[in-house]
Amino acid sequence: MKKVLHPILTIVLIMALFFLSACSKVREYIEQHPSDVGKYCRIESLVQDDAIHFQFSYNAAGNPVELLQLDGLQFGIGRDLHWRYDKKGRLSDVLQTDPGQTFVYSWSRYTYPSSRVIIDSIYEYQGNVNDPNPPHVPGLSVRIEKMQLDEEGRPVKFLTYYTDPSIPSSTYEVSYDRKGNLVVPGLEYDDKVNIYQTNKAWQLFYGDFSRNNPKAPKEREPQSPAGYNAYGLPTLFQGAFRPVFGLDSYNSIAISYSCDVATPPPAY
Repeated sequence: MKKVLHPILTIVLIMALFFLSACSKVREYIEQHPSDVGKYCRIESLVQDDAIHFQFSYNAAGNPVELLQLDGLQFGIGRDLHWRYDKKGRLSDVLQTDPGQTFVYSWSRYTYPSSRVIIDSIYEYQGNVNDPNPPHVPGLSVRIEKMQLDEEGRPVKFLTYYTDPSIPSSTYEVSYDRKGNLVVPGLEYDDKVNIYQTNKAWQLFYGDFSRNNPKAPKEREPQSPAGYNAYGLPTLFQGAFRPVFGLDSYNSIAISYSCDVATPPPAY
């Protein structure tokens, strides 16, 4: 006797097949266009050592506007980050404060004098998070970093100087390999999508334009990254091998993404 599938079960199976097909197509697209992963996945939260919680928020354009530490100061340390953009949607300011406070410890002001140059002016210990511009406090030197971009928009030449003429300037250059990863002697990468590829603001502020994630040497335990989601994005870092969103002292950092829910991704 021939068995007939229940109509509801049939619908569930069809939806499951559609979901798997859609995921497969999106994963394939992301592998070929890693910088577009932010169209499908954005970082929602971080949890450090199962105890310290960070929450992200975004504007209508999908760019981050706040990274907030929800638990307040932990062991006397902590930070919130606040992000701003210019009329062209380019990152213009990043302000660091204590959790829930307004005094600015570090203020990065980005300007774009040409299509191949970005200037990052860093003001320290001055201003309020509600100020439109960094105040010019007498006696405090401003560090200025001029970045020359390559044809793919990655900073490769750096000139750092200060408003205090007594502080010497410095220059250096970097390069990327054929896989699109920053060349650092002895550093190896995984074959997954770099966490900062989810937004260009992350890449610029944290200075990481690599296609893949730096990984711990094989002989090092624990291994890091130690987990990935279905889109190839890291979900777990261990042992403070590399800083993650400026956090450089941790046992573990768990990351949640908007694409981690079990719903079909949008077709591209």
